[in-house]
Amino acid sequence: MHHTPTPALVARTVRDLFADTTAQMCAYWLPVDGSRDEYGQALAEELGDAPIVPLIIRTERFDNPNAIMVELVHILERNKQRCLDALGHGRGDTRFALVLLARTDLGVSQSSSPVILPDWFPHLGGQSIHCYVYDLSWRVEVPVDSAELGLPDLHRRLFALECALVRRLVDVHESTPQAQRGLFDVIGRARDPGWAWVLSEADAELGSVVNVAGYRPTVRHSKSISARLWEVSRKAGGQEMQACAGALATALGITGDSQLRPWRQGLLGLLNGTAAVDGRAPLQFALHTVTTIAATCEYFIWEAHPERYQYPVTLLRLLIDEMNRSLGDAESTINGLRETWEPVGGDIPEQRRVEEAVRGGQ
Repeated sequence: MHHTPTPALVARTVRDLFADTTAQMCAYWLPVDGSRDEYGQALAEELGDAPIVPLIIRTERFDNPNAIMVELVHILERNKQRCLDALGHGRGDTRFALVLLARTDLGVSQSSSPVILPDWFPHLGGQSIHCYVYDLSWRVEVPVDSAELGLPDLHRRLFALECALVRRLVDVHESTPQAQRGLFDVIGRARDPGWAWVLSEADAELGSVVNVAGYRPTVRHSKSISARLWEVSRKAGGQEMQACAGALATALGITGDSQLRPWRQGLLGLLNGTAAVDGRAPLQFALHTVTTIAATCEYFIWEAHPERYQYPVTLLRLLIDEMNRSLGDAESTINGLRETWEPVGGDIPEQRRVEEAVRGGQ
């Protein structure tokens, strides 16, 4: 799946790219999911009267650098009437662009080569000009809050992980409250009456969430476990992070490797060095969890203030897919520590059980 950007977004990007070059001819390669005929028609409507023509790659392969321009002329010949309709009829354009709608990624490096246009081509027929071929996959940029990115799913994933954390911490608190003293020492705040109160407030906050698709803890106001872990990660160095992760693993009742289902080390932990600590699975998993929560919460800050930040939509989608997967891994692993499933946040029997467990620990 290429997760094709919308025609409106591609039209805007191609207009901007073409305006920034003096080349007489540019070709922009775009892999498309679904019907390319429908996509091409929608893109043509978005482009309006711009001298830019969407064309569909049918038999051409574009995998041989020496044959690119031959194949490009072949596409023009096959789409002669469409080119005449878009670029002819008395128009005075001497520069034009093509958007090549393909099924696959561009098989060669982006390049510039001379091409002799067919004799029938408006204004430039029979002339040898340079054509620049660009891959749009990494050039279509969006703000970090773009609807293209499916961010509501990321909010839901973080909410689900917070639910899993609260469930498991309450379970352990019922049987072994002393196991969570270390975590309270690390993520507790000066104004907290005690750990039991922290759990009760975190659970109550879950129950108050109305829009799960917009769930976003904040360090200043949130009483969630995720916000507290994020707060520590922003201030902590390497050793402090390991101490936090060790306390979290103990608080979750993870005392041995065999308790953990197979889980995947997230890329974010790999890049920030948390994967380089010793090989104890409980510590590694807890570091993975804290790192993923922190990265997600940091992204949500910029989602709320996107004015200055735009990046390739492909890059952002890959990043968000990675965060979604890592959050999901952490959630399913924590839920796998329990033998039963009970909902948290808004469910009356569960809420009563949590409150009774918390009161019993005070």
